Amino acid sequence: MSQRCAAVLGALFLCACGAGVYGKVQELRSDTIRGDSIRVIVVIAGENESSDRQLAGRVREQLNEAGFTAVRRQGTWESEETALADICPLGQPSDTHGVLFVWWNQLDLRHCATHRRAYQIQAGYRGVDYMFRRLLRYLNPRSNG
Repeated sequence: MSQRCAAVLGALFLCACGAGVYGKVQELRSDTIRGDSIRVIVVIAGENESSDRQLAGRVREQLNEAGFTAVRRQGTWESEETALADICPLGQPSDTHGVLFVWWNQLDLRHCATHRRAYQIQAGYRGVDYMFRRLLRYLNPRSNG
């Protein structure tokens, strides 16, 4: 019985060492889309759940407080691609620079002019505030010290 407990504890320890208590952070930054070129951002929830909509509202407020123009856009879409096509159609001029999709464990910023992913972070249980701080590093590269 004690060998079994030791094996389970050992496996848990190995998992914790690899991902930490809050999970592994995966961050993707575009090599071609400059973060400081994105200033007007439509912020929408990644899912149609009230908790995701509340998180999107919080991120929108934080962006506005940080000096960006964060806009709310109501609607439901089948996918990120259909949302992008509706919010900033390819080949048409737009005052919107990016669309930010917000989930409890992920932020995904798309560039309006190209529909390409500009920035994405998946951060497990670290929270939206942590992901938002990382997003700001991408959007404000000169202020990173």
